[in-house]
Amino acid sequence: MDNRIRSLVKANDSLRRQSSAGVGGAETPEASVSNRLDKLLDLKFDRMKKDLLVQVNDLDVLGETLDSRRLLLESVPGGWPVRGTLSSAFGRAQLPFTETPVFHHGLDIVARTGMPVAASASGVVVKSGYEALYGNVVVVDHGAGTVPSMPTCRRAASEEGGVRQPGEELGKVGSTGRTTGPHLHYEVA
Repeated sequence: MDNRIRSLVKANDSLRRQSSAGVGGAETPEASVSNRLDKLLDLKFDRMKKDLLVQVNDLDVLGETLDSRRLLLESVPGGWPVRGTLSSAFGRAQLPFTETPVFHHGLDIVARTGMPVAASASGVVVKSGYEALYGNVVVVDHGAGTVPSMPTCRRAASEEGGVRQPGEELGKVGSTGRTTGPHLHYEVA
């Protein structure tokens, strides 16, 4: 490798010696040259400044877009609010009390009485109380049109207006309302 580099340097030196140093062309006074260079640098600087401002504005727009997408993603419920076994899925189901086919608007997750029910996304508690058919309910508004409802809690631990983050407790699993046993009815409207 050393030999190759040395031979390249020698070849370059020999080319320099062989070429005639040609000089010519119009002559310009030195003050005029520096004035032209200053104007050229100012022009180049102005273009760079405009390009930079455009790029900063693009970054601001990109940042706002990413923030809005992040907020939307944070508002989408992810995962189950309690560990358990699915006893009834969303859709057509058989009503256990009358054996009548009905449309079930959520998921029924069987879990032990007293297990904590966690928020599946960040949001604001818009309802916490008792409803005749559901029993104790906690309804969380996650924004972006997603409002999960978590009825049939033994105890609702959340106060209306309270902000909840994913994983924070909303209540405890129970058997309140129209139910055959302890479970969490989880529905997203």
